[in-house]
Amino acid sequence: MNRWKINRSQRKTALKMSKTILDRASLSADEATQLLMSCLQLSLRDLLDSRFIQWSRPLPETLMVVWTGGVARVVTQRKGSKCLTSYPQDEVVDQAFEVCESFFDRHDLSEEERDTLFTALPCLGLVALEAFLDWKKKPPFPEVN
Repeated sequence: MNRWKINRSQRKTALKMSKTILDRASLSADEATQLLMSCLQLSLRDLLDSRFIQWSRPLPETLMVVWTGGVARVVTQRKGSKCLTSYPQDEVVDQAFEVCESFFDRHDLSEEERDTLFTALPCLGLVALEAFLDWKKKPPFPEVN
């Protein structure tokens, strides 16, 4: 049985933090999804490497987490879309970092806002992926407590 997960209070805080910044930046749903997926890929790599999480079942090849209506949701896309993989490879991580930094620079976000999104967006993405993962350690998101 999974002892740990991101609780309702953490999810609510992460959502509020994310929406505040994303609304101010006036992003389209596609831009917000691209940023969410990029932050999530970075977080997944780190959490898998540090053994905070493991997959409880395989991810479908066409799975994405999208930002719709201010919420992160799991959807399936056509093959060839930028879908999640069970372990983001180096080139995916490098590209995800570039996407995040480019977005942050384009919208002139402060270091605090960048740090907030690097924490809050993956938190929301991981909640959306709950059915696919098991937490092996307490989620490392003290900023959303």
